[in-house]
Amino acid sequence: MLESLKAEAAKRGDKLGAISVERLADVKRGFDELGMDTSPYFNFGPRDDLGFEARCVLAVAVPCPFHSVRFMPGGETRDVIIPPTYADMGGRHEATEAYLRAALEASGHKLANARALPCKPIAVHAGIAEYGRNDIAYAEGMGSFFDIALFFSDMTVNCDMFSPMKRMDACEGCSLCVENCPTGALSMNKELINSDICLTNINERDDGFPDWVRPEWHHVLAGCIKCQDVCPKNAPFLNNITELASFSEEETKAIMSGEITEELLAPLKLGWMSKSIPRNLKALLECK
Repeated sequence: MLESLKAEAAKRGDKLGAISVERLADVKRGFDELGMDTSPYFNFGPRDDLGFEARCVLAVAVPCPFHSVRFMPGGETRDVIIPPTYADMGGRHEATEAYLRAALEASGHKLANARALPCKPIAVHAGIAEYGRNDIAYAEGMGSFFDIALFFSDMTVNCDMFSPMKRMDACEGCSLCVENCPTGALSMNKELINSDICLTNINERDDGFPDWVRPEWHHVLAGCIKCQDVCPKNAPFLNNITELASFSEEETKAIMSGEITEELLAPLKLGWMSKSIPRNLKALLECK
């Protein structure tokens, strides 16, 4: 069954892997060994409301394009970029769940989302991704520009099917991501990113920017891709850009001033991230 699911995913350009539910304890152990408290963020077992006995976790890597958005500040035309994975995440997950559910139910199996699990380590353990030095997951044929969708199923998989945590061989001796990180959140000597000063995390909040964030660091509407756009593994995918939305001069002014409605920002398909867009857009357009 697993091989047929992999083939079904491959038809859509996705990559699918799986681990046994029993291995979730090993995933948690990996966090514990790094001294990380995961209790506020993740659960490492099936949800109580599944309605079936979960035997495996399916991990699917779904490629994502960059998105271009046009604004008109003061009559000027400005195209800005939303990095992959941000726009329409819900739509991608729903589409992935739909084709997996159809395939599994045809074989008498069940499926449920597993959003409370940690995506990146499970994707690596499932054999569909590797880590980069920048603590970001990479998949063959996608670079780091992909979403990870996780699901519980009652399908049985081999418990030995559990790839070790692995950094890409291409990272050996390479320091491009470290050198290009504007905030110094990456290090050649540490496995984990310093999330407290990572520009991605700062740009996902809706409070003010810290005083030490420099104006010239603003380059995208959400998150940060400074460590990714210099990575040789991503070079083939940097021009995969889809036009997402266009805003008039009046709409641009309203967004920058924070006078927004859910309807106004709906074309961006950013969900909870929409709250930070007025602040980010103002900083991005004013820093040029």
